[in-house]
Amino acid sequence: MSNIFIYICSIDYLIRMNTANVFHSPEVNVLYKQGICAFTGLLWLFSGLISTPVSAIDVAIPPDFYTYTIDVNNNPADGYFYMDPHDDNPITRVQGIWLAIMSNDGNIKFFYKGYRPIIPFPNVNKFSMRLAGERVGIMDMTYSFIDTLVPANGYRTDGHDFLISGSGEEVSYWMLLRDHREINMSEIVEDGDPDAVVWGSGLQKFDADKVLVWEWLSLDHTDEIPIINMFNRAYLTSDNVDYIHSNSFWVDDEAEYVLLSNRYQNEIVKIKIGADDRYADGEVIWRLGGGRGNQFTFINDVEGEEAFLAQHNVTRLENGNILLFDNGMNNPNHPTRIKEYTLDEEVLTATLVWNYLQDPPSRSRFGGGTYREEASGHTMIGWGGDRTTEIFATEVDPDGEIAWEITMQTQSGETQPMTYRLYKTDMIGIAASPYVVSILDSQALTLTCNWFGHEDEVASYNVYMDDTFEPTVLHDNTDTGTMVIEDLAPGVAQFLRIKAVDYDNNEISDYSNEIEITPDQGIYEEQSLVRPQEYILEQNYPNPFNPITFLNIHLPQTSRIKVLVYDTLGRQVAPLYNGVMTAGIQQLQFDGTGLASGNYFVKMVIPGKFEQVKKIVLMK
Repeated sequence: MSNIFIYICSIDYLIRMNTANVFHSPEVNVLYKQGICAFTGLLWLFSGLISTPVSAIDVAIPPDFYTYTIDVNNNPADGYFYMDPHDDNPITRVQGIWLAIMSNDGNIKFFYKGYRPIIPFPNVNKFSMRLAGERVGIMDMTYSFIDTLVPANGYRTDGHDFLISGSGEEVSYWMLLRDHREINMSEIVEDGDPDAVVWGSGLQKFDADKVLVWEWLSLDHTDEIPIINMFNRAYLTSDNVDYIHSNSFWVDDEAEYVLLSNRYQNEIVKIKIGADDRYADGEVIWRLGGGRGNQFTFINDVEGEEAFLAQHNVTRLENGNILLFDNGMNNPNHPTRIKEYTLDEEVLTATLVWNYLQDPPSRSRFGGGTYREEASGHTMIGWGGDRTTEIFATEVDPDGEIAWEITMQTQSGETQPMTYRLYKTDMIGIAASPYVVSILDSQALTLTCNWFGHEDEVASYNVYMDDTFEPTVLHDNTDTGTMVIEDLAPGVAQFLRIKAVDYDNNEISDYSNEIEITPDQGIYEEQSLVRPQEYILEQNYPNPFNPITFLNIHLPQTSRIKVLVYDTLGRQVAPLYNGVMTAGIQQLQFDGTGLASGNYFVKMVIPGKFEQVKKIVLMK
């Protein structure tokens, strides 16, 4: 079985202070040099720059990481935590969105910085994450992207969950998707919008060759999961109706069914994969939860908190029970709680056999997830976002005793970092090439350089920078893992990448990822880690659309490009893009406001090299 993980997405120092491990920045490093503190290489949360040389096992931590404290470390299960800290306030978010792999001691073993929510899905020694362009990127344990996947038939990726099942020729890939359709809601609910866009959910299964082999769409099953069953019926009269909001799934290939968690229906449904003598393909077998469609009787449940509300992250355990994260929807009478139920699927009963909540009880309005490490029986909990607790994540043993717990803060303290998923696995990698991240502040650029898994081999990093793609001009060298570059020329795009250098001053790595900055515009854009092999203009999504749609462009190299929109008479109606675009998978947004419904054509032109046209449909 190969090593891989799935993405939808510097080192810190350890001080022992009573029973807590507190992670900060330069001051901690000074204490370390004085021999006062125990050191350990880590991942995130940081308030300042590291100014002392990187030594063996050090990992440099970016200054825009969060700060955190390991509050409990009491015989946790072996392995590494995969987590996704990010600021859950979309308005005030000033930090990146991170994926992190952390040891029980709080050491960061790997991190990746993204600019859209990153949710890690470790599986069969691979992991995946949501990338730009509606893609899920699959990464191996050299932390290199080896593949990407996008939904078939023009649907949008739903980054809440992803699964790689099996291996070799038997491998399959499962994706959540979004299915947006225009539906006359006035025929379904009083005061409904006749031109509403209803947001359905769906699942697609792909074989080893990435061929679609199974598909299920919620809007094709509204007789079984009615739109009107949405828990907050006030939303049914809006012009955009997100009535189901699927947020996780669990697949049993052998028994041929899938469990799908539908947050806005307050339920988990069981769906048949393939037909048999009892059920049709895609038929909903049962519905379980606190919603209007529930078919189960709940036994031995918490009084006043029967069933579950706005749940996340359903899994089926080896003992056949189901485990879920019960958000409680910030209901003051229904705190956030982890629940394990035994199901009798013949008489339709759900018996609560284990649960856990914080003391005092907390509430998480959205996000959150739970995962059972079967060998130890320990349960990992990421406490979600917009919550009433500072606790970020917890590991508890089968008796509900806390084995590991972490609190986390933003630099400003104004918002809480959120985690959507938390996993624990023995998967750990060694990076194939270095990784550099940056922060652009006015005319100063701060770099953080790492080569994960090679820390004891690296003495310094060579930084290459030029105004051309794939720079080969040596700008400087850093033996601290960080570098501040000042006095950048306004209006001039600069490209930058690094190489690792050993103690004999030999370069010992390939080039890192590449970044591009344009100082006066305040633009920082990281190159796609998955370099396209050819020019492609993807079909827009959604299609039909009203009035916004998106187009993904594949560029194997930085190119001058024109993207134009024409009507059916050949008249140009919008110059969507005209200029230089960076290599990678880039995304453009087209707003059809002010245009009449009908067919339009998008033309992508790389002068002298490539042309492609896609038909798009504006339906108002």
